[in-house]
Amino acid sequence: MEKQQSLSALSDFYTIFRITLFAEKNKSLNASCLPTLIKLNQNKLREILSKSAKDSFIINKDMLAYLVENQLIMESEEPKKYVITARGIALYESEQMSIPNTAIYDYITKEIMKKSYKTSKNLSDREKLILFVLFSMHCFSKDCGLDVLRKIKEQYWMEIFDKCITFLQTHQFTQTLDLDFNKFLWKDATKKPIVTLVTGPAAELKKLTKSIFSNVNDQGIFYLDIINSTNIDKVKLNLIFEKIFDQKSIPEKKEILKFSRNLVKDYDTKVFDNIQLAYTAPRVSTTIEEYIISS
Repeated sequence: MEKQQSLSALSDFYTIFRITLFAEKNKSLNASCLPTLIKLNQNKLREILSKSAKDSFIINKDMLAYLVENQLIMESEEPKKYVITARGIALYESEQMSIPNTAIYDYITKEIMKKSYKTSKNLSDREKLILFVLFSMHCFSKDCGLDVLRKIKEQYWMEIFDKCITFLQTHQFTQTLDLDFNKFLWKDATKKPIVTLVTGPAAELKKLTKSIFSNVNDQGIFYLDIINSTNIDKVKLNLIFEKIFDQKSIPEKKEILKFSRNLVKDYDTKVFDNIQLAYTAPRVSTTIEEYIISS
């Protein structure tokens, strides 16, 4: 890949980042981005990164892969969007603007820019449980979502929640869920329906998952919006999985996926009215496993 080609492709990522950064900090456009960048607090940096993220389709796939592989751009929090890294900034400023290069960009990328995403609110164990139930049962559309209002389905969903709690706790993926599901659901000896468990954190989950966590308000149906046309969106699928299970090993991923595959096989006909509209065929589990393991 020729240097000039890569610098030309990097130009759009650099320009939008520079304009956004200096608009916030009111700095001279003759200055380097790096000193300003390192002084930002995490919340402000996260906002600037979000505003300056560019769609992947602005450059061809080969160039995108090259820029990512050489750590000149990185994935944004938003699926299919990318933002320039400190290394990319330093390269562009050095080659195109004659601003001296420094060794500080590796530190900035690793310790500041990437960590700005990690400092966003972590999911509570309760929120992880809800997402895990939807993921495990392949609740990927309103036609096969978690229906919290229909009493005839409630007992099956309670069993599913119970099994998911046991799995998460015994494998130490969560720490605070009570293995006695009835006690977990009905705190203070006041019996409440399963709808209480799900609707409480619903608004926050929608925000934390970039609106992938969705619901049909008037019908009480919750699902993960990860279907693109008729196919599973790999980026969204992995985003949800990483939200629940951050940086797990291949053996751990396989154990999680095995549990999910068995759970949906046991309960799909019990909780979904029209099984033909559900994403429960064995090939769906196979596709999910391929996407998660290969990520």
